[in-house]
Amino acid sequence: MRVLTLVRDLSHAHGEAVNLLQILEELRRRGVVLDLALQEPRYFEPSPAVTARVRALGARTWRVGHTDHSIFWTPPRWLRGAPARAQRLAGLVDDAVRIVPSVLSTVARVGRRRPDVVLEVRQFGMTWSVPVARLTGAACVCQVNVVIDARPRRDGLLLAGADRVLAVSHFVKEALVDLGVPERKVRVVHNGVDPAAYPAAGRAERDAAAAALGLDPDVPVVVFYGQLNPVKGVHVLLEAARRRRRPYQLVVAGRYTDPSYAAVLDPLAAEAEDVTWLDHQEDVLPLLHAADVVVLPSAREEAFGRVLIEAMSTGRPAVGSRIGGIPEVLAGELDRFLAAPGDPDDLARAIDAALDWRDADPGLGDRCRALVEERFTLAHTAAGIEAVLREAAQERAARRRARLRRPGRRARRAPASRRAAG
Repeated sequence: MRVLTLVRDLSHAHGEAVNLLQILEELRRRGVVLDLALQEPRYFEPSPAVTARVRALGARTWRVGHTDHSIFWTPPRWLRGAPARAQRLAGLVDDAVRIVPSVLSTVARVGRRRPDVVLEVRQFGMTWSVPVARLTGAACVCQVNVVIDARPRRDGLLLAGADRVLAVSHFVKEALVDLGVPERKVRVVHNGVDPAAYPAAGRAERDAAAAALGLDPDVPVVVFYGQLNPVKGVHVLLEAARRRRRPYQLVVAGRYTDPSYAAVLDPLAAEAEDVTWLDHQEDVLPLLHAADVVVLPSAREEAFGRVLIEAMSTGRPAVGSRIGGIPEVLAGELDRFLAAPGDPDDLARAIDAALDWRDADPGLGDRCRALVEERFTLAHTAAGIEAVLREAAQERAARRRARLRRPGRRARRAPASRRAAG
C-alpha cells in the first residue's frame, strides 16, 4: 500500500508533528510505502532534528506551497466594509488561488506511482487532500486531532470528502457525528507512544534528573510542558500552585503560541513560589524523569491528551482536567486524578492526592506504565490506522470497479471500439 501525506510544520517537535512522525515511522516499519509532500515553512526555520527524522523515512519527498484553508484569513482593507458573506467568499477565492497550484504540482510529481490513500491530519487541510485524492484516484482519510468548535459548519464541509475519518477519542467521534459526519465513516484509534522511547525511571533516576534541572531532589516536582495558551490552562495551574497544601516545585516548560497570554501569566507567576520556567524542550524525557507528577490542566476540551500517556509510560501518575478526551485516558482507578476544568481548588486537590504516591501507593507507577503498554502503544495506533487506510483504499477501489462495470459505461465505450475496429 502506498500512502501520500502532507508534512507541514517542521519547526519544532510539537505534539502534532511528533504524533505524525511516529505514526509514519511505524507504518514504514510495517511495509507501507510513503510519499511525503513537505509544505514550505511560513513562520519558522525547520528544526534539524525533525528534518532528519523525515529524511530517515526514506520516502519520496517534494515541496509544496500553500495547502490549508486559511482559518485566520484577514480581508484586504478595501473589503473590510463588505458584508460578511462577501468576505467569506473572497477568502475562499484566495484559498483556491493559492491551493490549486500546490494540488496540481503534487499530482504531477506523483506521476504513475499513484497513492492508494491520501492521509490528512488536519481537517482544514482537506482543501488540499481531497482534490489530490480525487485527481489521483486515491481514497482520502483524515485524522482529527483537535476539537472542532471554532467553525463547525466549515469543518463539516471539509470532512464531507473523506472516505474515512479517524477520531483520536470517543469524545471526538461524538463531536464528528454531531457535526453531521456519517457514523459509518468514523473510526476511533487512540493516540499511542512507544514505551521504549519513554522508559520508566525510579527514584534514583528521578533525583539525578531533578538535580540536572537545578531542582531540589528532596522536594516533590510537578511538571507541565506544552504550548502556552489559554486552552492549556497554565493560569489555572499557577492559581492552584498558590493554594497548594504541601510544598512542591513547579516546572513550566513551553513556548507561547498566543503572545497575549503572557500578560495573563506574568502576574500569576510573580505571586507563585517555587516555579521554574523553561523554554520549549525538544526532548521531554529529562522533564518526565525529574517529575513526580505531570499535569495537563486544560481549561477547554482536549481531543486526547498525549502528555498523559507520555508521563504514565515513564511510571508517573498524571493529573488532568475532566474534559474532552482526557477522561478516556485517566479512567478507572486513575479518575481520582481528574479535576474540574478551570477550578484551581479542585486542581490543587488532585495534585496533592497524587504527590505522595511513592510512599502511599508505590505500585502506582508500574500500573500507569502497564496501562500504556496495554492500551496506548504506538504499535496499537499504527495497526489501527493501517487497518482503516486499507479499508478505505479497498472500498474506493471497489467503487471504481463497480462504475466501470455499469452497463451504461460499456455502452458508451462500444461505439468507440467499433470505430477503432473499422
